[in-house]
Amino acid sequence: MAQIGRAIEGLVVMEDWHNFGADYEKTLMASLARFEATCPDLADNYDQRFYRIWRYYLSVFAASFRARQISLWQVMLSPHGGARWLCQRALRIHVKHLSTDLCTAQPGALRLAGAARAD
Repeated sequence: MAQIGRAIEGLVVMEDWHNFGADYEKTLMASLARFEATCPDLADNYDQRFYRIWRYYLSVFAASFRARQISLWQVMLSPHGGARWLCQRALRIHVKHLSTDLCTAQPGALRLAGAARAD
């Protein structure tokens, strides 16, 4: 968090910072339940390896969020404060792997280095 604060200092105003990690664990567990419910309908299209990978992926990430090993943050930034939002994006950031060059300024915009597009 400190790295992000230092990177945007003087460029934009941080309007809000919300951690969705605790809620996202529930979302992943619901996704796993829906996935397992549809497995019989998809059996002709995918092999067992496909199902094991997705069960593993959803379970491991749900457990990681539950244990607070990873986080899902939404950071709201604006150029001067107030109603005009410069950036509203959910950032998936592994807290242990924050990059010192996470945010870099460009004229008229904020580019999040290495972040996937939210579109």
